[in-house]
Amino acid sequence: MDPVLTQWLLECGGPVIRYRTATELSEDATRVDPGRLRKDLLGSPLVNRWLERLVPRGIHSSENTAFENPMNKLADLGLKAGMVPFDKRAAHFRRLLVANAGRREGMGFLLHKIIMAAGLLRAGYAMEQAVISFARQRLDDLYETCRKGAYDIYIGEDEYAGIPRALRNKRFVKPELTPDGELRLPYIHDIYLLAHFPGDAKDAATARKIDAVVRYVLDPRYRALKDGYGYLRQQDGDHVHHYAIGWSAHLPDCSKRSLGGYERARIVQRTELMAHFAAAAETRSFRDALAHLETYRTERGTYLFPRDYLREQQSGYWVTGAYMALEANRRSSRTIEVESTFRMLKIKRLAA
Repeated sequence: MDPVLTQWLLECGGPVIRYRTATELSEDATRVDPGRLRKDLLGSPLVNRWLERLVPRGIHSSENTAFENPMNKLADLGLKAGMVPFDKRAAHFRRLLVANAGRREGMGFLLHKIIMAAGLLRAGYAMEQAVISFARQRLDDLYETCRKGAYDIYIGEDEYAGIPRALRNKRFVKPELTPDGELRLPYIHDIYLLAHFPGDAKDAATARKIDAVVRYVLDPRYRALKDGYGYLRQQDGDHVHHYAIGWSAHLPDCSKRSLGGYERARIVQRTELMAHFAAAAETRSFRDALAHLETYRTERGTYLFPRDYLREQQSGYWVTGAYMALEANRRSSRTIEVESTFRMLKIKRLAA
């Protein structure tokens, strides 16, 4: 890691950047006082504002108080298991996930468990055996799809009988990929779950399965699938329901001449996610993403991404890049340069 750039981040960054640089990027711990940096981090108004949002008020929504958003934002801000204010806020969700780990009751319920498991594991919480068992079962389900290279995921036109006319122009996922309403294709939240699968629970077989899932979502044939998958049709007694399926694991296609707004918001976040996996380095899509971000290197070696690559909203989904700020005051381009440089160094560190 470039010692000049890490020193620059330690000098120019706010509490979050300084703490994360010292603990995740710096090779020389003697240059910093980790206790002081931790105190500054936990005293940061930005951190405390997000801690106040981690409350028992739903798991999955675009509200900034729904678990998936503050939990992951706080991990971005450097909080982790063992920090008392964070532990107190996370305790409710740890209990909730353990209590429901063995239940399998359809797509929405499953997605909530994946989101909780991924968020808690990402923050470094050593989860109980029931949760590890859930994560293994989810991986097994995904592996069965991904190892077969199942990219032909939609029903044919001759199977649309009974589907309302208003939905005839939608793509419907094959029933065998949605047994009991449980999607057997990777959600983006699944990839976060696999990126933070506990090391002491990851044997050779588990690593092989994770590798297969990652290769599946970085394959050009996956990129050709609808972003968000489409719809499923579910029979519930005499009633038939049609549900939209979102949260696919697409990495923005940086081989294109330009990225759309939705892709621009996700490119930094998704590239950092994929950098966790050794398999990603062998794929064209990941190399294209790295090369694209590298074009924003400045003459002095720092990085300066466009502001919409690091957006910060009042509401939205964290997983779509809605809450990317690491600094409190983002009015100046220097602040965006500090954030961009930290993000790029983190990606490189993971990819290495």
